[in-house]
Amino acid sequence: TDGSLWMWGSNSCGQLGNGGKGNGTALYDSQGTVIQDVPVKVMDDVAAVSLGDTFAAAIKTDGSLWMWGSNDFGQLGNGNTSQALRPVKVMENVAAVSLSGGSISAMRAVIKTDGSLWLWGDNQDGRLFPGQEERIAQPVKFLEDAAAVELDTITGNAVIKTDGSLWLWAQRLDGGTRQAQLTKVMDNAAAVKVGYYCVGAVKTDGTLWTWGKNSQGQLGLGDQNDDESIFQMVQQTPKQVKGITCQLPAPGAELIPAQEEQEQPQPEQRPETSASFSDVKEGDWFYPYVTELAGLG
Repeated sequence: TDGSLWMWGSNSCGQLGNGGKGNGTALYDSQGTVIQDVPVKVMDDVAAVSLGDTFAAAIKTDGSLWMWGSNDFGQLGNGNTSQALRPVKVMENVAAVSLSGGSISAMRAVIKTDGSLWLWGDNQDGRLFPGQEERIAQPVKFLEDAAAVELDTITGNAVIKTDGSLWLWAQRLDGGTRQAQLTKVMDNAAAVKVGYYCVGAVKTDGTLWTWGKNSQGQLGLGDQNDDESIFQMVQQTPKQVKGITCQLPAPGAELIPAQEEQEQPQPEQRPETSASFSDVKEGDWFYPYVTELAGLG
């Protein structure tokens, strides 16, 4: 509650931000990986944190972005490819940071408080900027008026603009060559998630739309593709998933499918009865037992 950030676990690439130190080595690890099994304080005044396998990022309360850990593809955004054992300041006025899908992915995206979207890191096969170098070690401004961003090393990237329009770039839903051009997909988008060769989006009216690869029925459209080539047949344009309406939560929360309110079954109402033995007659065989119990109250 005081805004301090504490970390522990493996420290193989300085991902704990404490100078690469630890209080032991990993069990069954011939390389002697440094570990820290007691939490250590890394920094103060932290508003948000995002962790990967060998890297970390934190936004402080003043809006500054700090990163540390592995840096093979310049993913720390500090202009080089050397790992950082302690937090390094990358940029100011940051509203949100995305470390891309996958624990070891090295793609980075930041939305600043002015709505500008900045990208850097792993650009192998053009997964961030098609046609450019493989390592982008400093943040590059990509576009304006961004509200949310989703990165994926395999499928491509998505951004929702402040006007609700959803755009994709560097996508390859068919498993082929990436499409470099920033392409508008739909309007009135509230949330987006990029999966394995497929994409899902929720509109502001709560409807769910999916498109892309559907070899295992993952689009939820009721028309699974069983073609021998899993990439040959894809849903190229968004299609609504019937029977699903999503509640739109506060920013950062998970989308929850809405369910229609159903009348709850009421417990069976039985007529009230009072404890009485007025129907017991003296001639009944159980009369003595009943009268004894009645005497006990």
